[in-house]
Amino acid sequence: MGLTFLSQLLDEYGRPRDRYMRSGELANETEITPIEWAAAQYDDGEVLLACEGNTSTFGLFYSSPSRFTGQSSDGIAFTCDKLIGELPLLRDVPRDQTGGWAVYRLGMLHADFSAQSPSGLIRYLLTNLEFDARCGHEATTLVLPGVEGPVRLVPAQNDSFARSRFRALRSARPTAWLEMPPQRGRTEASRRIVGDVCGLLSIARGTKVAWIQEEEASADGVRTHLVHANRITKSFAPFPPIDPLVIGKTREFLEATYPTFLDRRDRYRLDRGTIDSVLDAKVETDFLETRGAKLAIALETLKHNVLVAESMQEVLIRNGVSGEAAKAITASLRLRSLNRRSFSNLLRRICKQIDLELESAELDLFIRCRNSLVHRGGFYCATASEEERIKVPPKATKFDEYVFLISVVDAFLLRLVGYRGPYLVHTGGSGYEKKYL
Repeated sequence: MGLTFLSQLLDEYGRPRDRYMRSGELANETEITPIEWAAAQYDDGEVLLACEGNTSTFGLFYSSPSRFTGQSSDGIAFTCDKLIGELPLLRDVPRDQTGGWAVYRLGMLHADFSAQSPSGLIRYLLTNLEFDARCGHEATTLVLPGVEGPVRLVPAQNDSFARSRFRALRSARPTAWLEMPPQRGRTEASRRIVGDVCGLLSIARGTKVAWIQEEEASADGVRTHLVHANRITKSFAPFPPIDPLVIGKTREFLEATYPTFLDRRDRYRLDRGTIDSVLDAKVETDFLETRGAKLAIALETLKHNVLVAESMQEVLIRNGVSGEAAKAITASLRLRSLNRRSFSNLLRRICKQIDLELESAELDLFIRCRNSLVHRGGFYCATASEEERIKVPPKATKFDEYVFLISVVDAFLLRLVGYRGPYLVHTGGSGYEKKYL
């Protein structure tokens, strides 16, 4: 009854994609108590642990346990040293039993298998990635500078409705495995690579692509270790600049932009807010005004992480300051006192430096729209005066203005990672225009 109830309890939080259960221990710094447990990971990456213990477990359950160990019925050993929060129970506990019940959100759940063979392959389960239409359900092989051996993007399952599910449900869901040989024997190196590839895929698809599982296997395909990671995922966003149906060529995009991404990742904080702030503004679960507010934040993030930093570093290096010293001087906490130039000035300079060509009228409208969001808290088409409308005509609607802003930011990010080629500008509804960088 106990394990069945715990499994049913996990079903109340969603439909698990992976589930394990049996007996184990829960502990904090001073206590250890035996429990029955069930654990699950969901499509959005969340990892939950449901526990049941006797009456002696009450004190530990409610004193923030920090460690979990357990073993499944098929001999897999599980560990977690980061329980990051207790959730309310969503089901009545059995009235004919005494004891305690709790559900915890986990950071990473590690599973060690009995196989002791050396690792020959490491792979990561990715969310929200749409494959090129021309690839069908075939794997895509990548050759990336500095990566030992080939990297492969492999469909997670043969789902002919994957694209329709994304657009109908919008929820994050796993669709692909990223495979590679172990990198210099260190997990950190492999995670760095998959993080960089996910960043580039996120730019290309205009939606957050993230990994939620890490699996190690021997050379003959036997699993040796598995990590279920409760990482940050986002709902699917349907505005891909490198559209898998119309543009495709994801392999060419990744191979061409990967070196530039590595070169600019730390300088422009590409993996620490610059990309994610833009992606968050694209998620359609918010009202348009909320997305506009998020877009204003994204533009400020771009300004401080890219525009101001690049402009200041260029001046310092040109005047004899070393690259490393210039980077330290232009740290975000010091920028406000060092740089007071306008957004317009900064944007025009960086467009020139990354060779992004925008029509003058397009650039003028983008600057007006950004300034309206940041300084007036609303879209330019709603706040512009008659004089401003004559000088720089606004878009017809708020949504038209929103997709216009997104299209310019897309072009900016694509050029920032060195992309040259076609991309889509979405014009509302299912309409789009193909442009070239």
